[in-house]
This record gives sequence, structure tokens and C-alpha cells, in this order.
Amino acid sequence: MSKSKCVYLLVFLVALTLTVGCGNNNVKPSGDNTVIKNNPNNANLATLDSKLAAINDEESALDAINTFANHVEANLDKNVPGNEEVKASALSLNVKNKFAVIEAAVRNYANGASAKTFSDDDLVSPDKLERTLQDVQGQTNKLAVNASQIKSTQKVMRETVPNLASSKEENMTPLEASIITYYMMTGDDGSNSEDKLPLQASQDKVSEFAERLVSKEVQ
Repeated sequence: MSKSKCVYLLVFLVALTLTVGCGNNNVKPSGDNTVIKNNPNNANLATLDSKLAAINDEESALDAINTFANHVEANLDKNVPGNEEVKASALSLNVKNKFAVIEAAVRNYANGASAKTFSDDDLVSPDKLERTLQDVQGQTNKLAVNASQIKSTQKVMRETVPNLASSKEENMTPLEASIITYYMMTGDDGSNSEDKLPLQASQDKVSEFAERLVSKEVQ
């Protein structure tokens, strides 16, 4: 895997990531913080970073989310059952809007533009992200992704994509959690590198993952 790897996109997160069947059992999660080099290193990644930097309301947050979601959906493994025909979007507008509300609120609070209008439960801790991945993957198909690896990848990605984090806290917005998960599952940094892997998850699993990230029942 090349040293220039970093993540491109969101979720949405969504994106992201869940394994179906035994598809990703041979994938080594990118928990090694030597994998990514500093600063966006391709046009797609730089575009995402600029959209993240421009977030100041729900509309601009939704723009960044859609950019990430479109990229993720284009990289879905078509051989996974349920992906034979890609839907207009694996994520519902309702889920995207929830992502956008949280993203805008956290960023505006962090930069002093508004009072705190979100709950701490709206954020995703590394432990919650680990449990969410395990729950969606199921008992028989769990990747060896733990909170420690998530923290390691988060640290390097935040250095690589300056505007990824909405605050300096360890807990993440659902969007950041989705982007980090997507990279760990695919190694896709937006550069169309031959090293990247297709996202071996069905559209239904992607949707379930996103729903769980905004659920306050999983903590």
C-alpha cells in the first residue's frame, strides 16, 4: 500500500463501510499511522477538504456530505448481493440531513459562531465506532478493527486533511467517523490508485451503518 494513502470521502459515510459475507476478511485495516502522508495529495481529496472548510450551515454541510457519499457509492463492489443496481443514493435524505445538522452545529460551536446546539450524544467516540462496525458486520464476520486502530488512523488523517475534524476533541461527527471508516476499509484516498479496494458492503449495510451513527442508542 503506498505511503500517499489517505481518505477521500464520506459517508457518507457513510458511508461507509461494512463488510458483507466474508468479503473483507483479507483486508488489513489501515491502523498504521505511517500510511498517510501530510496534506491532501490529489484533486479529489483537496476538493473534499475545501468543502469541509467551507461548512458554516446545514446547506454547505450537505454539499460536503454529498461529495463524499457520491464517491463512496461509485466504489461499491458490484459483486456484493444487493449492489447489482446502484440506487440513486444508499443514504436517505433524512440521514444526510441529520449528518448535516450535527456537522454544522459542531463546527459553528467550535469556531465561536454559535452557542452549543448539539448533544454530546450526537458525537461518535472511537469505542462507539468500533461497536457500530461490529454490530453491522455481525458476529461471524468481524474485522479486527478496534478503538485503538481507529484513534491511530484518526490522528494521521486529521493531519492529512486539515479540515476533517470539526473540533479538536477525540469524539467525531458522524461524517468524520464515516470518512475514517471508509478509508480503513478500502485504502481509497480519492486518487484512483490501483491499490484501493472496492467497498465490499451492500447498499443496505451502508444505510444501516449511517443510521447507527446518528442513533443515540449505540454509545
